Amino acid sequence: YIGRLARQKRLEDLLWAFELLRVLRQRDCRFVIVGDGPERESLERFAEQIGARDDVAFIGHRTDAARYLAASDLFWLASDFEGQSNSLLEAMALGVPVIASDIGPNREVIEPGVTGYLVPVGDRAAYSQTAQRLLENPAERERLRLAARDAVTRRHSVEGMVAAYAAVYDEVTGRGVPSA
Repeated sequence: YIGRLARQKRLEDLLWAFELLRVLRQRDCRFVIVGDGPERESLERFAEQIGARDDVAFIGHRTDAARYLAASDLFWLASDFEGQSNSLLEAMALGVPVIASDIGPNREVIEPGVTGYLVPVGDRAAYSQTAQRLLENPAERERLRLAARDAVTRRHSVEGMVAAYAAVYDEVTGRGVPSA
């Protein structure tokens, strides 16, 4: 996870999901949380309470967050509300398979089963089960990695956004519209 440690990000859900994943994987995984915010201390205490603290790294705000993303097998985003998530787009651009909450802005970016996975908000078991399935299936992770990177490049790159804005301006001004 990379982002602000705030209540709407639902990091407690991800910590519970991670604990379930540790049970499924017999503790052969780590959860790296990059970011800071008002919930950090309570999240650290919670990780301790559920017995996962040794396998959860709270590394704080980092200017080199992309380095952590690039080294990750998966990226989780559990927000119950969000604008367009930069960390989600960055993970996909780096080819990191994504499991995110099924909310509007994430639906605009992720095509379920093609460029990532969407799970119901608060469904800790779905995060765990989807992560387990992906960790057990390198071919599926590779397929998601390539599709996500391609989708972000096509639809969310600077060049793609400029072209989309140009098309809107052409439509509004009447340029580029065939005359009748």
